[in-house]
Amino acid sequence: KDALRAAEIAGVQEAEGEAHVRAAQEVLRQMESYDVAERNPSIVTLNEMRDKLERVRTMADELKAAAQQAPPLMPREPVVDALHELADATAAPNAPKPPALSPPALDEALPAAHAHFLRAELSEDARKQLAPASFDPFPADRDAVAALKLPAI
Repeated sequence: KDALRAAEIAGVQEAEGEAHVRAAQEVLRQMESYDVAERNPSIVTLNEMRDKLERVRTMADELKAAAQQAPPLMPREPVVDALHELADATAAPNAPKPPALSPPALDEALPAAHAHFLRAELSEDARKQLAPASFDPFPADRDAVAALKLPAI
């Protein structure tokens, strides 16, 4: 959300940057009419201003594209619940509650790629059984993210 907002702000401020470039072009044109352009006291040339404006435009576009491609946050609970249901359905009648999930049951119930992913994400107990509640592929998704300090527009 902050990345999209930052890209939006950059887009709004791009117009201001273009206005500065146009103003600098006009000043340079006036200096050239008085034959003093070669003594320009500015440390930033007009070409550098244009290049920097183009870099900012490109970076804002790339930031916006990356932010739009970011996957939404996914709650882990529906997956954990489904894994518990699978464990319950495949457990022996006298299995302890909540039952663990056996790797063969996982392999039989899911496509190979999904089962491989889950085996990599689930922790195993001493009997090499999988713990459905341990599913947490993206723990950082729940970490608080500091808001960006963005300028007001």
